[in-house]
Amino acid sequence: MIAQVLPYRRTVRGVEGFDYKIPNDLLDNVKVGSLVRIEFRSRRLLGLVIAVDKDGDKLDPRKLKSIVEVLPYSWWENAARLSWLKWFADYYYISLPHAFFSLQFPIIDRKQKASLEAPESFTLFPAEAVGRAEAAAKVFESLASPSPTMLWYSHREDCLVTYQMMCQQIVGHTLIFVPEQFDAVELTEALPRERVRWLLGKQSGSQWIKLMSELEESENNLIVLTTRQGLALPLSFFRTIIVDQEEARSHKQYDANPRFHIREAVLAAYEEMQKSKGDKGKQVLLMTSLSPSLKMLARAADKTIELLDCRRPRQREILIVDMEQERIGGNYSWFGEPVVEALFKSKRALLFLNRAGTFQLATCQSCSQLVSATAQVCPNCGSDKLIRTGRGTEQLEQDLRILLQQENLVKRVLRVDASKTDEQLSQEAIMESEVVIATEKILRQVPLSSFDLVVVLSIDYLLVYPHYQAHERASQIFVRLAAVDAPVILQTSVVSHPVIQALAHDSYDIIAEAELEIRRDLKLPPYGEYVLSLNRKSGSSVPLRALPERKNLSSDVVIDRSDA
Repeated sequence: MIAQVLPYRRTVRGVEGFDYKIPNDLLDNVKVGSLVRIEFRSRRLLGLVIAVDKDGDKLDPRKLKSIVEVLPYSWWENAARLSWLKWFADYYYISLPHAFFSLQFPIIDRKQKASLEAPESFTLFPAEAVGRAEAAAKVFESLASPSPTMLWYSHREDCLVTYQMMCQQIVGHTLIFVPEQFDAVELTEALPRERVRWLLGKQSGSQWIKLMSELEESENNLIVLTTRQGLALPLSFFRTIIVDQEEARSHKQYDANPRFHIREAVLAAYEEMQKSKGDKGKQVLLMTSLSPSLKMLARAADKTIELLDCRRPRQREILIVDMEQERIGGNYSWFGEPVVEALFKSKRALLFLNRAGTFQLATCQSCSQLVSATAQVCPNCGSDKLIRTGRGTEQLEQDLRILLQQENLVKRVLRVDASKTDEQLSQEAIMESEVVIATEKILRQVPLSSFDLVVVLSIDYLLVYPHYQAHERASQIFVRLAAVDAPVILQTSVVSHPVIQALAHDSYDIIAEAELEIRRDLKLPPYGEYVLSLNRKSGSSVPLRALPERKNLSSDVVIDRSDA
């Protein structure tokens, strides 16, 4: 007998399964979905059996290598999971062995290990106040539907109480995908700690197997908190699957091929599981979001998912500061007058600018020549009238300290951006600072509820970024920052911009409706295709409006489905 086996290796596209002879002593043990040991290019590797040919007449077994060993455990002996594996390879333009490599947890022990148990306590993150139960009640009403459910919330505590009720009232294990470890900390405080298991960081093979055994044997309903790596878990083990903050960019893998998104992969796996189980609605798939991705809102409009709008008004105002008027009045600084006044009165303020660094360029006012930020005169015309542009958080910190010194104010200032390591940015240091200058990194460090003032210095440059998702991403960042009950100030030079006007009135749905109409007309995702063809050798990227032919793709090309 001959078995077709996927080696645990990233093979190039077009190189799929390999044929191996099944020894007589393993005939009864090798079946579709078995994990085996094989000799592959002079190395002994893990392999997955995807087909067994009982006749094997077309191949000469004498020319084939034999399967060395059949592992006593495998979680691939499931038709739905194997079908999902093939979908994953096809959708993300990779080979089947590469898909297996991406979705199979390590079997061999590694030196670096992280505990499955949640830490004992978090002094900086007290449990959230219990929110209203209306959101949870709506979710339970929708559970009779076989479709996935999207919970659109405005207050995080409403989302947390929904998770609490689901974990209490639904029998079976729960899997929650979180964007970052910080989010796992928050959820651990809100859920029954004795049932929580962390699958975060680098786990050894023995720890993965320990968790799998516990899921199979435990009488308690476990709650597994994980990030993207949790996609290697068999989703059929869980009664409830939750994708927390589905719009978060951390749910997508950007640093390796395949560039998959948890949202798309989990939806596809759910559909395969529903096909294989005659009993629709046996599993619950819930996605939650503060500002849903436009792809999910389009699915809700098409009735392929259930949308539950559980938002409620916030007790705060959003103040828009017109920086054009500030400049007309002679104020060319970072801060409009309302920001300066609010900053001086604040006890703990967040100044948000999603751009790190100092001045990068300078523009000559006489001839419009772009020059280095360090230049004193224009090399083209000799003028010394240079305006420096491209300011980032480092320059902002310098200018803020000068302002505080001029006003004889003493405030502890801390900068949180990519130039600082997590070790440098302890949570204690952030919480003790009176003014925090930050990029998006702050969202992964401390709860925004700890600030009594949130100032967004500008999102104008995000609105004009050359990408079809620019308005969606800029809006989602602001909605996340404005999800507080403290005053929120947004500085902008384009007050009349429709996105700015909608954000000023907490109307993300208006932005979403307008963007979806534009994308429908232009046949952009979710109504058309838009992918990036990335060349790993040259580093170049080419946008494509149609899916490429696999046979024409070089092995050096990575396909990034930008909407997934």
